[in-house]
Amino acid sequence: SRVDLAGLAGSIVNIRDITQRAKMGDAIAIMSRVANVTIRNNRISGPLCLLGSRIDPKIQLELSEMGPAQKFFREGVVEFINSKGRISITGNEISQVVLAQNLVERLKVLADPNNRKIEGVFQFLHFSGNSINAGNNQFLAETIMLDTNNFRSQLSNTGYAAGISAVFSGNIGTGESQLFNLTKNFDKSANVLLKITP
Repeated sequence: SRVDLAGLAGSIVNIRDITQRAKMGDAIAIMSRVANVTIRNNRISGPLCLLGSRIDPKIQLELSEMGPAQKFFREGVVEFINSKGRISITGNEISQVVLAQNLVERLKVLADPNNRKIEGVFQFLHFSGNSINAGNNQFLAETIMLDTNNFRSQLSNTGYAAGISAVFSGNIGTGESQLFNLTKNFDKSANVLLKITP
């Protein structure tokens, strides 16, 4: 009998996406943005959580939940206060990149015109040469640079990048992948099988 290896591979990828989104607990939680942080050449079997941790590991902020905040980021009316530090994540295999629970809650209320400030995130966030397995990744910093990363999820929603400015260069997707850009000032070049939207 013949085995449909292509179908089997597709099923394995879908199962991996589902299990990684349901996985409990953060593998690494980066708590401080005061010092410069470097994470290089690791296999991180669980979510990498930026700027804190999640009290409830199931909490994530889907792009659709951000509502009007997407528009405010793109128009540059979100104000970043007291941003410090640089983080460089290079050459790792990562299950997923997520935001701390306090940041998720903060992003949800940006629709309030009197509440459009984000305090205490990294000034510069650099992801380079990583393999990221799940979809709905969340990148937040004043300035974001994503280059030569391999986004392996079969989900169309690869994630979003929110900040003041961003560069997307040489990243690879799976053909249907979209990475949603929520910055006013950005540049994109040589991304393959990955759509940077807008």
